[in-house]
Amino acid sequence: MPVVTTYRFGIYFVAFLIGYYIFSHEKVEKILEKISIPTSILAIILSVFYVYFYFGKNFTESEILQNFATNLYCWITVIAMIGIFKKYFNLENSFTKHMTKTSFGIYILHYFVLVIVGYVLVNYFDLPAIWNYFLAFVLIFAGTFGLLEIISKIPIIRYLVLGIKKK
Repeated sequence: MPVVTTYRFGIYFVAFLIGYYIFSHEKVEKILEKISIPTSILAIILSVFYVYFYFGKNFTESEILQNFATNLYCWITVIAMIGIFKKYFNLENSFTKHMTKTSFGIYILHYFVLVIVGYVLVNYFDLPAIWNYFLAFVLIFAGTFGLLEIISKIPIIRYLVLGIKKK
C-alpha cells in the first residue's frame, strides 16, 4: 500500500502561525471584507483551471502540492472565504454559540474520523468516485459530531481527549 503524504506538520504549523499573526489584526479582516467579491470571482476562475489541469490525478503528490498554481489557488480561496464570511456570516445566534463551544472538539476529532472513513471506503467498497466523496462527506460529518457527543458524555475520556474537566 502506498504512503499518502497528507500529514506534513512543519508546513501546516508554519502556515498556522503566519496566518494567525496576519489575520488576528482587525485591519486585515476589514481589507479582506472589502475585496471579498473580486477574490471570490478569482477563486472560482482558479478552481476551473485547477480542475482542468488536475482532474483525475493524485492531488496528494508533491508535484501537485508544491505547484505554484495550486498554492495560489488555495491561498486566494482562503482569502476569499475569510472575506465572504466576515462580510455576510459574521453573526451570533444559538447555532453559532453552540458551534463556538464545540469547534475545538470538532477540530480534534475530524481527522481521526476522516482517516477511518476514507480507509474503509477505499479498501472495502468498490464505489464510483462520486459516491465515495458523497459518503465520505456524510459519514465524516455525522461521525465527527457523533463521536464528539459520545466523548463529551464520558468525563475521563472528555478530559483526556478534549481537556474539558466539567460540563
